[in-house]
Amino acid sequence: MLSKLVVRDFALVESLELELGPGLTAFTGETGAGKSLLIEALGLLAGGRGSTDWIRTGARRLEVSGRFTDGPKAVEVRRELDEEGRSRVFVDGKPSTVAALARLAEGFVDFHGQHEHQTLLKPSAQLELLDGSAHLDGARAAMAAAWARRQEFSDRLAALQMSEGERQRRLDLLRFQVSELEAADLKEGEEAKLEADLPRLKHAARLGELASAAYQSLYEAEGSAEEQLGAAERNLEEMARLDP
Repeated sequence: MLSKLVVRDFALVESLELELGPGLTAFTGETGAGKSLLIEALGLLAGGRGSTDWIRTGARRLEVSGRFTDGPKAVEVRRELDEEGRSRVFVDGKPSTVAALARLAEGFVDFHGQHEHQTLLKPSAQLELLDGSAHLDGARAAMAAAWARRQEFSDRLAALQMSEGERQRRLDLLRFQVSELEAADLKEGEEAKLEADLPRLKHAARLGELASAAYQSLYEAEGSAEEQLGAAERNLEEMARLDP
């Protein structure tokens, strides 16, 4: 039962606080008196969709709160909506979510006429009422526990199957790497030899340039060493002929 309703900065309502007693309460009035605003406020409090258009002109946010009682049990809920469209929910003073608020409100609020929150139309609520009327709460709890256990094993099995697939992919990769190593036909000491050759290989291009320049200096360039040696040899031969 709704025993208290507080509405602040909601449409034309700046501040409204209602204390509701047991039994039936009826709100009557002419069209435009604000009856629909109370319904909209209750809908928001029950987890319905909100609109920033509902925020009173000049205010930065609206607030709807209420107290629901079910025998000795009472629940305090509050819903806020700011001008940026951000919604905040509190249940017994603790932050909550709109979805959790909607589930909670199903046990306290039913809206009839627009078919928005008619609990009896929901299969889950129908099943709950059927189980309750047959006094099957214990069996239902046992079934829920068994189902949760079944889901746990199902998840574990899926994880194991995924692990087997990952294991197979790992084996395939290792087999490929082994085949690559076998094809390379590596020899003992080859790594040390490659490391020793590495400095020379790093300068291979420069070494090639220097070797080419040296060859040209010795054999191909004008006034090369070969040419100079040939001239020297001819001079020595001439000297030997003149002075045997």
